[in-house]
Amino acid sequence: DLPAPLDPQRVAEGLAQHPDCLGVFLVSPTYEGLCADLETIAHLCHQANVPLIVDEAHGAHFGFHPDLPPRALDCGADIAIQSSHKTLGALSQGAMLHLRGSRIDPQRIQGALNLLHTTSPSYLLLATLDAARYQMASQGEMLWDKVLTLADRCRHALSEQTHIPYWQPETTPLPWRYYDRSRLTIATAQWGLTGFAVDEYLDQQGILAELVQQSRLTFLFGLGHRVTDSDRLVSALAQVPLGHGGGAPLTGVNLANLPPIVMPSYSPREAYFAPQDCLPLAETIGRISADLVCPYPPGIPLFLPGERITAAAVAHLETLEQAGATVIGLPDAQGQCLRVLREKELAARAEG
Repeated sequence: DLPAPLDPQRVAEGLAQHPDCLGVFLVSPTYEGLCADLETIAHLCHQANVPLIVDEAHGAHFGFHPDLPPRALDCGADIAIQSSHKTLGALSQGAMLHLRGSRIDPQRIQGALNLLHTTSPSYLLLATLDAARYQMASQGEMLWDKVLTLADRCRHALSEQTHIPYWQPETTPLPWRYYDRSRLTIATAQWGLTGFAVDEYLDQQGILAELVQQSRLTFLFGLGHRVTDSDRLVSALAQVPLGHGGGAPLTGVNLANLPPIVMPSYSPREAYFAPQDCLPLAETIGRISADLVCPYPPGIPLFLPGERITAAAVAHLETLEQAGATVIGLPDAQGQCLRVLREKELAARAEG
């Protein structure tokens, strides 16, 4: 049930169906470390004379070791955005936008940034970005060699614990080109436990997962980890109490089962300023949402302001809530209500 990266065939189909598109934007790598075939996708984009923009948030360390995936820019992307605070040494909110080639006008980029940036940037953030850049340029391969060696050591130890269901990319036929070995994914559903339940247990042992999902956990090995951290993780996973899970594998909430996208009836701005009611979730089906509701994981909004609410989306939200997911955006603390538009009042205003 891992979400796979975008397949080049889907990109080719999309470009053929929408010849007037202005560009292709995708995420690579995924949270679990799977990388799209960016070389092929970039070639398809450039054949269609459109730029490729890659959200490479989890790949700021790519290219600094021969066993890490190549950078998006090296694969032909025109723009790549990296979160330097995720895998490098920058402070939180430290990120970089990289530009390559001539398809994107640098002045257009600068103009867009000027609309968004503060005139008083944090020099702490800028200094840590520069320090992270210097550290990678001068010691990157040596540092990441240690990280990857540690991750491999952990996988070897897990392979000797036959009951720990960790994901092995080399045994899985998926449409991905590269894999980031600094990521480790455990399939908790095979234990009959949700990732939320296992995460709660590990948290009591002082161990934090990078990503918690209904049917799995993903861990990240980074520059600050040591052998003792790897050994503690293996030991804690080996001692996860399986009894209350019943032992029967769980059925995961698959991204493929997300409710279909609904075209919005109003823009987010129109919905934000429209007259609203707050109703129990069951009574909102068929109404238009005034809230942006986003469960984590997977971090994909189920309701956007101006979007009509479907029964499938409400059922999916309730499933995630029952499993222990965190839901952002519901107006009440119990997560049982949602703001919706007063459509009759809106229609009367429009007629008036």
